[in-house]
Amino acid sequence: MKTLVSIFGPRIKGVALVYLLLIADNLAWVALPAFTGRALDGLLSGSYGGLIALIGVWIAGSVLSTFRQSYDTRLFTSLSSEFASSVAARHAAAGKSISLVSARSNLSREVVSFFAQELPMACRGAIAALGALVVLFTYDVVVAAICAAVLVPTSLANARFFSQSRWINRRLNNRLEREIIALGTESSRAVRRHYLALARRRVMLSDREALTSLVMRIAALVALVLLLLNVSAASWSPGDMYAMIAYAMMFFTGLVDVPLFVGAVARFRDIMARLE
Repeated sequence: MKTLVSIFGPRIKGVALVYLLLIADNLAWVALPAFTGRALDGLLSGSYGGLIALIGVWIAGSVLSTFRQSYDTRLFTSLSSEFASSVAARHAAAGKSISLVSARSNLSREVVSFFAQELPMACRGAIAALGALVVLFTYDVVVAAICAAVLVPTSLANARFFSQSRWINRRLNNRLEREIIALGTESSRAVRRHYLALARRRVMLSDREALTSLVMRIAALVALVLLLLNVSAASWSPGDMYAMIAYAMMFFTGLVDVPLFVGAVARFRDIMARLE
């Protein structure tokens, strides 16, 4: 971890800016259903104030998103190459085999990728899900409670997947560290066996991730049906009804990428243990 901190050090303000822009960008999008609902109710009563506010929030979110994407690509691309070269030099100086040096240099890029892709993805999902849930509680406690109940099976399913993912990633990375040795043999059977082993482990990860997602989707479907039955029985304005359904869908969508992030965390932890 010290190596990672030493590379992030000179650019820590840049990394902080990326995540601040990410938060601001996503908060703007979380606000959209509420502003859309108000715009709808306003237009039905002949007012354009809500529509103007909606346009302003949309433009602000779009500008923030565009600038962040352009900036963080440049920042994390530079960090990735620096970190990979640092890891390769450190392991070579320690007398590690060329296979190990090559594998860990490649794995180090995944560490930076975690901060550039997986962690922002998790932040987006968390902001969307938690933001939507908080706003739902301001509309209707029962509707919000129905959505919140999805977190129980979601947490259990992902806790199990994390344990499985750690075990599989450990064996996958063990294989990758021996890849050059396997490719250096004259036996085509050994090379084929190596790639088949890699493929099996990746399929195992994919299958368990898919099963976890299935559990979450079934729980979300049950919650959505209960929510629609509850909302349709109440006397909400068209704008409020739209906003509640939109926030419920935002909450469910925010949870969709949780298994991807859980698998990424398991892989990140195994890689960092090797690099340290």
